[in-house]
Amino acid sequence: MCTKRYSGQIPTKIVDAPDVWAAFSEAAKALVDGLRIPEDRKLLLVDAVGRTNSMPHKALMESILDRMGLRIGDAESAAWRRVLSGTPAELLRPRTVRR
Repeated sequence: MCTKRYSGQIPTKIVDAPDVWAAFSEAAKALVDGLRIPEDRKLLLVDAVGRTNSMPHKALMESILDRMGLRIGDAESAAWRRVLSGTPAELLRPRTVRR
């Protein structure tokens, strides 16, 4: 429901302008082409560059919540930081938050 309501209002790309993204992407591909690594690795890097223009999930969630008048609390922010830092799964178990 909320996704449909806000989908046109929430940016999903970091760089919205297609011409700016195309210039960045081409420059990145040129850098990758110049690397002395195997061709199959170059393809992986070029694919990775193509995915870098997607807005991070946390930013999307914050945008949706902001439009709804809500904010991420301290506990949720800490959980996002643990996930993004690659903290082992056993540390991501639900925790009791005392206020």
